[in-house]
Amino acid sequence: MASVRSRQRAPSSKVRALSDKQLFQLDLNRTDDNGIRRRTRHEYSSESAARKAEAQAHRRIENGLPPFPEKREEPWTVAEVLGFYHDHHVLDARPRSQIRMKQHRDELERFIGSSQAERVSYDDLIQFRQWRREEAKRMKKRQPKDVTTKKDLSHLRAALRYAKVNGKIQSHIFERLARDMRENLFPSENESKGQVIEDAKFDEILSHMGEQYQKPLRLARLTGMRRGEVCFLAWENVKQDRLSITVSKTGHRDIALTDEMKALLPPRNIRGGFVFTAPGGGGLYQSLSAAWDRARRKAGVPTARIHDLRHTCATEMEEAVGRTEMAIALGMSPTTAARYGGHRKLERGRAAFAKIAEIRRYSGTGSSRPASS
Repeated sequence: MASVRSRQRAPSSKVRALSDKQLFQLDLNRTDDNGIRRRTRHEYSSESAARKAEAQAHRRIENGLPPFPEKREEPWTVAEVLGFYHDHHVLDARPRSQIRMKQHRDELERFIGSSQAERVSYDDLIQFRQWRREEAKRMKKRQPKDVTTKKDLSHLRAALRYAKVNGKIQSHIFERLARDMRENLFPSENESKGQVIEDAKFDEILSHMGEQYQKPLRLARLTGMRRGEVCFLAWENVKQDRLSITVSKTGHRDIALTDEMKALLPPRNIRGGFVFTAPGGGGLYQSLSAAWDRARRKAGVPTARIHDLRHTCATEMEEAVGRTEMAIALGMSPTTAARYGGHRKLERGRAAFAKIAEIRRYSGTGSSRPASS
C-alpha cells in the first residue's frame, strides 16, 4: 500500500463566500515536493478576484512554481500598489470606469510610479499636480482642470487604502494629512454639505441647460426628490393627485402634487416608461449629472450639487411648517415619519407643499409673505 507521502494527486481548489465578512475565500489543496498534502487559504474582496487568483495558482503549479508568490521584504512602490489595485478591485468596475481608471493610473505611474508607496509625501502630491500642468503646456494641450488632478489623486488614495487593507503596506500619506493640506488637494470635499441654492443662482444654472433638463430639475427643487427618484420616475407612479415614489433610499412614499408641479410633467405617454428621458430617448440619470456640471461651470458656480436642491427644499419647508411636517413630506426621517399612517402622511405632506407654493407665490409678486403656522 502506497504511503501518503508517495501519492501524487492533482491540486484541487474551491471558492466560497464568507457571509460574515462579505469576502470570498480560496481554498487550495496540493501536494508539495515532499509528497505532503498542503492546504492554503486566501481571502479576496470579490468573487472575480478569487477566481482569477485560483486560475493563476493552477498555472503556477503546472509550471513548477509555488501557487502564490512568496512574501518579499522590499517595500511596495506606487506602481505596484496601483497594479495590485487594478488586478484585484478595478476588474469589478464598469468598462467605461475601467478606461478612466487606466488613464489615472498611467499619469500617476509616469511621475511617482517608482516611489515607495509608504514614503510618498505631501510635497510629492503637490509636485505631481504641478507636473501635470507643465506637461500639458509642453504638449501644447489644454491645461488640466483642478477636478482632473483631484481625480488622479483620489484614485491614488483609493489604491493606497486598498493596499493597506490587504496588508501590502502599513501606512500612507492620505491618513496623515492635516486639514489644510487636505483642503488644498481636495477643495470640494471639506466644504459644507447640504448648501442652499438661491433661486437666482438656480435660474442662472438652468439658463445654460436645455428644456429637457430644466423640468426634472425644477421638479426636484419643488418636491425635494433625489436625482435617482426624478430620473427613474415612471408614468405608472404618476397618479392624479400624487407621485408614488418606489425607487428611493428611504422606501416608498407619496408626494402630493400641486398645480405648479403638474405643470412640469410632460404629456402622458400611453406606452409607459420614464416620465423624463434624455434627448436621445434613453435614461436621464448620467446625462442629467453631466449637463448640470457643464451648466454650473458656465454659470460660475464652483460647488453646487443636484442633491443640494433637496436640501434647499427641506430648508424652506422646515422654516414654513416645522421639522416634523418636513420629515413627513420628504421622507427624510423614517423614524419620525413612521409614527403616522399612510393617508395621514399624504394629507400632511399636501399641506406642507401647498404652504411652500403659497410662500413662493407671494415672494414672486412682492407681497408680504403669510405667517407660518
